[in-house]
Amino acid sequence: MTRTLDRHLRAWMGAALMLASGLPLTATAWEADVHFGLTRWLAVQAGFSAPQADAIATGNQRVDFGAMETMLLVTEYACTGADAEGRAEAAHAARRLHAPGAGEASTEALRTLLRDAGPKAGLLLLKFGEALHPLQDASAHEGADAAGIGAPAIAGLPCDPPPPAAASGGEQAHRADLTAARPAAALAMARASFEWLQRYPPIADAPRVAADWPRVEAQLGGFVTASTKAAKAAWFREHGMEDTGFLEGISLPDGAQPWTATWSGRRLPRLQEAASTQHGVPEEVHRFFDDFFAAWLGDGDPAAALGLAKGEGTPAQRDLAARLRLWRLHDHGAAAALAHAPSALTRAQLQRVDALARDRSAYARYPRLADAFFPLMAIESYAPPLLPYIVRPLPALADGEPRMLAIAKLRHAPYDELLLVAQRRAGRWSVVSLQGVRDH
Repeated sequence: MTRTLDRHLRAWMGAALMLASGLPLTATAWEADVHFGLTRWLAVQAGFSAPQADAIATGNQRVDFGAMETMLLVTEYACTGADAEGRAEAAHAARRLHAPGAGEASTEALRTLLRDAGPKAGLLLLKFGEALHPLQDASAHEGADAAGIGAPAIAGLPCDPPPPAAASGGEQAHRADLTAARPAAALAMARASFEWLQRYPPIADAPRVAADWPRVEAQLGGFVTASTKAAKAAWFREHGMEDTGFLEGISLPDGAQPWTATWSGRRLPRLQEAASTQHGVPEEVHRFFDDFFAAWLGDGDPAAALGLAKGEGTPAQRDLAARLRLWRLHDHGAAAALAHAPSALTRAQLQRVDALARDRSAYARYPRLADAFFPLMAIESYAPPLLPYIVRPLPALADGEPRMLAIAKLRHAPYDELLLVAQRRAGRWSVVSLQGVRDH
C-alpha cells in the first residue's frame, strides 16, 4: 500500500509542479458591505427602482464566490492547480473580475456593456453589477495597505508568480478590505460607482432622477467609519435598507450581539456530503482529511481534531490548536487578526484566544457538516466533481515521507482560503499547520 501511494504521489507531484505560466495573484478588495449594500443604496440614489437596485447589487456581490463560475481559488490558479490551461483560464477570469488594472482597464467591462446595452438595458442589470465590481476593487488594490497581498509560498511549493517577500498578516490581514481603514479610497470608489450608475441607459425609456453627489456624499460618513457589522447594519437601516443579511461574513467584528442574519443571494449548489470524492487522491489521504474535518468542524472542541488534550503537545502543536479554535469562531471579524498572525502566537495572544473561545456558543455551527463548506472545483484537465475541499501534494519531507495540502473555504469566513498541511510519519498522518489566505 505504501509503495503504491508513493508512486501515486510522485506522478501527481510531477503534474502539480508545472508552475510556469505567468499567472497573476488576486489581491485584497472590498467586501459585501460595499459590493452589495453600498452599491444598492447608490443605485437607489441614482434613480433606479428598488428591484433594479437589488439586481445590480446582486450581480456585483456574486463576483465574490456567489456562483461557481466566480469561485476562483488563488491557491489553485497560482500555486497548485494540476491543469496549466485551466489555471490560465481561472487567472484570466480573476483578473477580469477583480483586478484588471487601474484607469481605463478598471472600466473596460462597464464601457463595453453600456455601449451595447441599448434596448436590452433592463435585462442586463446583473451584468451591470458584475461590471461595477472591478471598478470598485481597483481602489482597494491601490496603495501601501493593499501591497504585498496574495498567495504565499505554501510549505515549499512554488507559486507563479512568486509571492512578495512580506505578505500582510495579523492586524493588517483584512485592513484594505475595510472602509474605516481607508476612508478616502472608500469615498472615491463610491463617487466613481455613482457616476457610472448615472450613465446607465434608461430602462423602457423611463427617465431616472438622480440625487446630487454632494447630498449623497454627506450621508456616507457613518457608512465609511462603521467598525462593526452592527454599526454598518444600523447605517443601512437608517437609510432605508431593513434587510442587512448581506453583511454576513464580512471581516468586521459582530458588535454587541452575535450576528445571525444571512444572505440568500448566492447561486451555489448545496454539497450533498462532506466526504471528498476528488479523483486521484489516495484512499488513505481521503480518509484522513474526511475524519479530520469531521472532528474539527463537529460539536466538540475544535482542537480535539489533533488528538491532544488541552495544554498538551509541543509549542507548535499548542499554536496550531489555538488557530483551529480561531478559525471556527463564528465572529471571524473579531478573530481575524489573531487567525492571520504571521508568526507563532505569544502567551498574551494565546490567552486572548482562550477568552474568545471560552463560550462554546461562539463557534460556528451547521445543521450538516457539508453545510460548513463552500462547494469547490479543483482545476483539472477533466470535469471535476463538487468538493468540500481540494487535496494537493506538497514536496516530500527530507526523509521521503509524503505531505499533502487541503484547501477549503468555510461559510463563516468566506473571504479566506484555509490551507491545512498534513504529513505522514511512521505510517500515521497528522495536520501540522493551518494558514489563511485572502482570496477576493
